[in-house]
Amino acid sequence: MSRKEKGRIVIFDMDGTLIDSATDITVTINYIRSLKHLEPVQPQQVVEAINSGRTNLAEFFYGTKTYEKRDRDLFETHYWDQCIQNVTVYPGIKELLVHLQANDVRLAVATNAATIFARKMLKHVGLNGYFEHILGSCDVKESKPHPEMIHKILRHFRFDLETYHLPAIIGDSHKDIGAAQQAKINMIYARWGFPNDDVKDVHNAKTPQEVLSILERM
Repeated sequence: MSRKEKGRIVIFDMDGTLIDSATDITVTINYIRSLKHLEPVQPQQVVEAINSGRTNLAEFFYGTKTYEKRDRDLFETHYWDQCIQNVTVYPGIKELLVHLQANDVRLAVATNAATIFARKMLKHVGLNGYFEHILGSCDVKESKPHPEMIHKILRHFRFDLETYHLPAIIGDSHKDIGAAQQAKINMIYARWGFPNDDVKDVHNAKTPQEVLSILERM
């Protein structure tokens, strides 16, 4: 990394950015749907619904107007064992994290998944040790696209522009973009995971390797 006179903070989303968890999420959703006598959904449908930011997920997945406590409890109970059955790390992610860590970049995770699941999954795939801070939905009042999660991480690192370059968040959804915009930090859109198309007005990276060249230009 260049310009080492200042430090750098990089915040990663988890699902669809660091790890491919689509299969396990879908299995658990379909388990709940089966109890409601609903037809199963496919992983691509799940990914598109979650990432769109415009879909009423409770209605789409479970046929209810709101996310009912019973469905939430069923999801968390089933997903606790399911979440590490098929999860994989995207190619190039470990190499990217090793490079960033070797160059003293401070790394964090900001995920809308519950913190206990995030820690379990990242530990299972061997990524947890790269991150100084792992923040999930349980740790904030408002999840992404609200900027609270980003602000909390930056406070943890005691961020200021005298010490650090403007931080960047790397993520695969419009929720990540919204959080970056509201927190007024850089955004790198991860196209190697769940999304397929370029997004305007943000940096687009087709592979984890492209992240390094984008960071160099920031």
